[in-house]
Amino acid sequence: MSKLKNMSTKEKYEHIWEYYRYHIIGFAFAFFIILSILIGVFGPGEPETAVDVVIMGKYYNDADKVELFESEIENIIDEGKSGKVNVTMHNVDWDSPSSMEVALNQKLMLMFKTQEIDIMIVEESKFDSYVEMVQDRVYESLEDAEDLSSILEKNKDKLVKRKMGDDKEDKTYGLYVKDVKKLQDIGLSDDYVVSVPVTSDKKENAFNVIKWLYK
Repeated sequence: MSKLKNMSTKEKYEHIWEYYRYHIIGFAFAFFIILSILIGVFGPGEPETAVDVVIMGKYYNDADKVELFESEIENIIDEGKSGKVNVTMHNVDWDSPSSMEVALNQKLMLMFKTQEIDIMIVEESKFDSYVEMVQDRVYESLEDAEDLSSILEKNKDKLVKRKMGDDKEDKTYGLYVKDVKKLQDIGLSDDYVVSVPVTSDKKENAFNVIKWLYK
């Protein structure tokens, strides 16, 4: 201690660093680890998405246009305040089954059942395959959403009507992407169908996305 008293401030720092640098580094590392754990446990988690949009099928993938589409769509719900719109796209040819196609089909079915899809955009054949498989109401009736009445009226030529569950007559369960520039720009053909799975727990937000797409 007497030696430190006779040193200048700079010499004291140099002396302490020389003899205690490993202790200081170890303490700083331990502090960083503890701080990271505390932030992970008590800090804010990943923001919840406002809507999960899943697009699967064979399409021409223009990366720049897909990126533009995602940037345009991500904040349309409350300007992103309640979470972003998450878009997941998989380019898959259902008519040419491979191990990857089988895996993606299983993934799609699982996401469908576990409420991970709020808007599903697939080719009409895939849209119908779930109706045939489940033999019940698979998609939300767009006619029952009051906010969509003007959209359905405006897009009469795009209505996808089916009977599901105990329906006595055809109801609108989807919309073709025909002439929808935002969707055709990312490579989707006319026979793709936009629908809202009945398992979605964010239906109101999903309807808002549909209004944005078809306005």
